[in-house]
Amino acid sequence: MKLKDIEKGLKSEQNSQQVPDVLQRAKKAPINRLLDGQTPLKAFDKQTAVRLLWCAMLLLVTAVFAIGAIALIPKGEREQVELCYVNIRIESEGEITTYGMVVEDCETVAVFVLEKQNAEVVARDMQKKGDYVENAINDVYQAKSGDKVSICVLCDNDAGVLSTLVASVFEGKGIDVKSTVDTSQARADLKAFVGNAEANDIDTLIDEYLAKF
Repeated sequence: MKLKDIEKGLKSEQNSQQVPDVLQRAKKAPINRLLDGQTPLKAFDKQTAVRLLWCAMLLLVTAVFAIGAIALIPKGEREQVELCYVNIRIESEGEITTYGMVVEDCETVAVFVLEKQNAEVVARDMQKKGDYVENAINDVYQAKSGDKVSICVLCDNDAGVLSTLVASVFEGKGIDVKSTVDTSQARADLKAFVGNAEANDIDTLIDEYLAKF
């Protein structure tokens, strides 16, 4: 066989083995036809934007339903605040001053009232709402050695804890301090002050007390 014949045969064999057109196949891939023939990058960006928009809408709807559900819960069930009434009677230099205080969760003041000066009803809000019990008392009362302080706490729970807390504010200042819990006299005085002699439930009396101020 001649050399020319060999070269011709090799060239013919090479031409018969066609290399696949990878570029053309890539152009026909499904990813390039996602959004009306757009480039893969643009298609991806638009799909991502649409998905993020749907996620944002879903979160918004969820938030609206959650807020609505919270609003439907009765107020009493949402807050769960323990309210106590504290009667503080101070004898100082022949004068008797009576204070009333409603305390939230044995910690902060809901209202602090100067109820009486001797036998005269004053009913003046001392503007101590939100203050800690100790701070409110120290702002209102200037301790004098020899004073006598009587404390009575009325509430369904934690009366003993709050009574001890209030008494501790007066102790160590040369003051005679006595603290009690739920006495009939304190309950009768509270009924008289709010003007409801028929009420026996302490929560009702406290609500009426708060309503006055």
